Amino acid sequence: MKNKIGLFIFLVVLAILLRFYQLGAVPAGLTNDEANIGYDAFSILHTGRDQWGEYFPLQGFRGFGDYRSPLYTYLVIPTIAIFDLTEFAVRFPSALFGVVNVICIFFLTSFLFNRRVGYISGLLFAISPWSIGLSRVGIESNAAITLLLISMLSFLHFRKNPVYFYIAALFLCLSIYMYSAYILFAPLVWILLSVIFLKNFSSKKHLFFATCLVILLCLPTVIKNDTSGKVRFSQIGITQNIDSLGLVNNLNAARGSCITIYPEFVCKIINNKPTVFAAKLIKNYISHFSFNFLYDYGTKTQYSILPQRGLLFLFEFPFLILGIYYILKNKIKYTKLLLGLLLISPIPDSLTGSGHYSRAAMMLPWLIITESLGATLFIEFIEKRKFLLLKQFLYITICVVGIFSLSAFFISYLTYFKDHYSSYSHYGYKALMNDILFQKNKFDTIYIANHFNDTKQYIFYLFYSRYSPSSYQAKKDVIYTQDEKGWITVKKIDNIYFVTTISDVSDSIKNNNQRVLLVSHPSDFPQDVKAQNIIKDTLGYPLFKEVDYFDLVPISGEKTF
Repeated sequence: MKNKIGLFIFLVVLAILLRFYQLGAVPAGLTNDEANIGYDAFSILHTGRDQWGEYFPLQGFRGFGDYRSPLYTYLVIPTIAIFDLTEFAVRFPSALFGVVNVICIFFLTSFLFNRRVGYISGLLFAISPWSIGLSRVGIESNAAITLLLISMLSFLHFRKNPVYFYIAALFLCLSIYMYSAYILFAPLVWILLSVIFLKNFSSKKHLFFATCLVILLCLPTVIKNDTSGKVRFSQIGITQNIDSLGLVNNLNAARGSCITIYPEFVCKIINNKPTVFAAKLIKNYISHFSFNFLYDYGTKTQYSILPQRGLLFLFEFPFLILGIYYILKNKIKYTKLLLGLLLISPIPDSLTGSGHYSRAAMMLPWLIITESLGATLFIEFIEKRKFLLLKQFLYITICVVGIFSLSAFFISYLTYFKDHYSSYSHYGYKALMNDILFQKNKFDTIYIANHFNDTKQYIFYLFYSRYSPSSYQAKKDVIYTQDEKGWITVKKIDNIYFVTTISDVSDSIKNNNQRVLLVSHPSDFPQDVKAQNIIKDTLGYPLFKEVDYFDLVPISGEKTF
């Protein structure tokens, strides 16, 4: 008994170390979304309103115009109150949920199968690169996994007390308010649980009332037009994102070529939007189960949390195959549940793309459990061997491969990933904005170009300057625009302008006697021009160059860029 408790404590301690060690420093920098969440939480803490002046938003924070689900931002408020507005404070809740996930997956798998599978699943979840990467950035998806696992654990304990139905319903709805992608996934999980265990319910009325509770609590997420899920899907949905334009162009080209030979109605049957987008959806869905996505290259969206590598360890792949074999061989209700969860979990992300590390993360628990079943089969195979030497060799091999894989990954994560992928987590903005604060009163106007990075530099200025929330809410010295899809672009705060390129503003400041500071990538300036300051990345390569406009203009008054 003591050994089992000791093993459980080891899993929890291991999860804590892998998620909290150097949490504020790795990943280097802070992503747009983290800074956005942090400043909104900071604003709520001090004024009760978000950065756009809305009083305690419940249906989504407006943010960049994407109306992010609100729950994670509220959880960041107490950590900012304790640790101030820092990277560590924004990431703390996610790291904590990452640890709780290990505990939840242990108890869920132990309940569904047995303690051995529970310990293995807990270990694989604790060391999972995907889980570690998610836990070390301040985003919602990691916390949503926790809420869904608690909901499932509560649902599965319905035999003890019907009240567990209502607890399950509450946490299911909380997962939706935590992360908008769960608007589709969470109800599918509830339906799956209800269908599989319907015959086991002694009192179906409690299930009915719990289902009504789910509908009632989640109704606000679908009835308003500006809720997080609706707005976000309208911006990144499979028919709305940037890739859809290419699909439509190819479709029109294919139909045009077809019409030159065949009747138009035939070409419309063969080449039309429903078939094109359906094919894209199927392709997206299948890609989530590919070897490349899970174990080899991963996805290009992951570079803010992981380097280019599989989202899971390569040595886990044989266990996944064995686990699938176990599920198909043992057609009991728990394996049916696991198979169903595996099959429905990629659907939400498939509606937006072929593999986003955050939206696809709802696959992670079911992949880990499946691998754990496969690992259990392999251990049982070892135990049946008669030769002690062979047993010892196989056990030692598993331990060596596992320890080496984890060590190699985490060392690389703390070093190579921190240095070579820092641009994906916007490293350099902290130093830049601190220097801008220093330079702000020395110059009449400061222009910061965004073409080298993105259009959201303003949030880093708000975050690192701890800009007064009440002042920003008033928008007195703020200029911003909003496009047709709802995306917001902030163009000015005080005397700081956020522009596309430095050349865009050259004519407006020509022959101007005001002191102007220009900030952009060094390639935008002559190599020999004097720099007020240069911001470098972790490897020493220049990211931003600050130049006094007068240093660019010779006596003739003609600009040199």
